[in-house]
Amino acid sequence: MVSRVVSNAVWSPWRELARFQNEVGRMLHEPIRPNASSDGPAFNIYRNDRGSVITAELPGIDASSLEISVSGDVVTIQGKRVAEANPETARVQRRERNAGEFKRTLKLPYRIDAGKTEAVYQLGVLSVTLPSVQDEKPHQIVVKSV
Repeated sequence: MVSRVVSNAVWSPWRELARFQNEVGRMLHEPIRPNASSDGPAFNIYRNDRGSVITAELPGIDASSLEISVSGDVVTIQGKRVAEANPETARVQRRERNAGEFKRTLKLPYRIDAGKTEAVYQLGVLSVTLPSVQDEKPHQIVVKSV
């Protein structure tokens, strides 16, 4: 067995292999999140008989920087996250929350009733309720014979 001294500790390939296995196991059991820098925040979308609800985690975003627009069957959510200011003496060790502008556009399988759409932003979570347009009841057409 080959070993070497590093920082008063004996290096072991078996310990390194076990650490590697633990790290891979942790990565496989954690949810995979898309990179928010390209597409914006990840959404959850729920559907019921009245329409849909979109939720998005948006920590660090001011509600006044969020814009939501609805047209037909399309909803667009956009906003801007300002980068955190770091003290001059601090060095970033890890950065997972991206700063900058984002824009997500989703097409739903129904027309959205824009007049009844509601959005609530609480504790860093945006929730947008998108009710569907209630189509008129079918009308019976009388066929006239001439």
